[in-house]
Amino acid sequence: MQVFKELMPVGYSKEPQLEKFIILVLDKRQANDYLRKYKSKYPNYFQDQNHLKLMRTVDDKIQMLFCRSNDFDNMKVDFNIDEYLELELPSHPPIHTEQKDIYNSYWNINHPIYLFPSKQNPKAGQLLNYLNQQEQKQNRCLLYDPSIDQIVAESFDESNLCIIRHATMVVMEKLAAYIKQQNIEFAKLQYIATDLILVIQTEPCIMCSMALVHSRIHQVYYNKKRDSDGGFNKNIQVNNIKQLNHRFSVFTIE
Repeated sequence: MQVFKELMPVGYSKEPQLEKFIILVLDKRQANDYLRKYKSKYPNYFQDQNHLKLMRTVDDKIQMLFCRSNDFDNMKVDFNIDEYLELELPSHPPIHTEQKDIYNSYWNINHPIYLFPSKQNPKAGQLLNYLNQQEQKQNRCLLYDPSIDQIVAESFDESNLCIIRHATMVVMEKLAAYIKQQNIEFAKLQYIATDLILVIQTEPCIMCSMALVHSRIHQVYYNKKRDSDGGFNKNIQVNNIKQLNHRFSVFTIE
């Protein structure tokens, strides 16, 4: 049975990046007044750290998130501060459920809708085995539509005919032909591969990975990494570039 591992974004670490913050230590009777004054004075200060809750209770005291350490001298003049702490807290929100308990050990976290882990398709391993059993060994791939439980296009590398006819490019061409055969109007399709899954023997190159972005592929599963120009390598990961208007999940064999 094939066991897949999801590729995480470049630079991902289970442990959070930390930044120093000032925490006010308040009596419970003070807390509401401080919070009202703070929100009136600095309503948007923590908009980039809204994963951090503003207050937590420790023993019989209220700890209130006040500011980043380097802003303390400018901001403290507006408040009568008797006691405070300086703590290192996560500077960015968690993205994977495995980070939940770790982040909570630093401070109370407003947990987001987690981006990871993505739900794997249970047929992906079976589909990869199917490809590996075929006689044609030039990097075969297929497009699978889970909504109808059907392979809608298959291909293999044809770069011996034309340098850019990689398996992914050929299978997209065959997908277009399939759509036409099904009498689906292209004008009614915003993108041709929405909700489809690509299963491929060898990692797509950067060119093919960009084609997958433009087609709005849902997921990619592959077995073997490319040596140098892979689209999902540790330095680029086309599927997770924030500046692009589509991201998709990628899984590889563990």
